[in-house]
Amino acid sequence: MEQESTGSPRHARRAWTRQVAIRKRDTGRRLVLGEVYVPYDPNDSTTVDSHGHATTAREIEQAAHDFLAASRQECVDVQHDGLSGYGRVVESYLAKQGDPLFKPGAWVVGIRVTDDDAWAAIEREQITGISLAGEAELVPTSSDPRLDPREQGS
Repeated sequence: MEQESTGSPRHARRAWTRQVAIRKRDTGRRLVLGEVYVPYDPNDSTTVDSHGHATTAREIEQAAHDFLAASRQECVDVQHDGLSGYGRVVESYLAKQGDPLFKPGAWVVGIRVTDDDAWAAIEREQITGISLAGEAELVPTSSDPRLDPREQGS
């Protein structure tokens, strides 16, 4: 991933990606579900993304709401090729305590895969995850270095 920074070092905007495993697959409906982002837990290394960043449940909720408010449900591509038309986000929710598949506070999406080749790749396990791309303003909120982008060297 290429990162581009704008603004001051304390409040930088960065492009980012996050890949998560497909946690549920419904072949009959050609539907896949996965966590887009999970809240930071200092005792769980899987809550830190591949760029060393983490965020709070509150920020995840805001991102999930902003995604739907911007009506970007059709922006499903493959390998970030920028070509939509592979599927559509048909579910978006925040996992609750006791969810058997997802961490509490995680943003979960369900994607109905409409492209035959993409679905075949999922069935063959050539596509095994969902990767979210976006931009975020990285703002230090804690003394924990995983929540402070200045400590990440990025």
